[in-house]
Amino acid sequence: MTDITRVLTEHGVNINSFNTATRDAPMAGGVLFEAVAQLEITPAVDLAALQDSLEQLANELMVEITLET
Repeated sequence: MTDITRVLTEHGVNINSFNTATRDAPMAGGVLFEAVAQLEITPAVDLAALQDSLEQLANELMVEITLET
């Protein structure tokens, strides 16, 4: 999570809430970790640059990161 919070900080994004959970992986037989955060993004934030940074990080970490409004 440190890498994700670093990217958010670099883009001036605040985390308002952060929840985590684990659940069984339906096909793999393991356990999945899930994190959901509510973010505060000001109009000054370049959303395309933020999305690009998060996608690059997701590829490096081999995780899925989804932004929703």
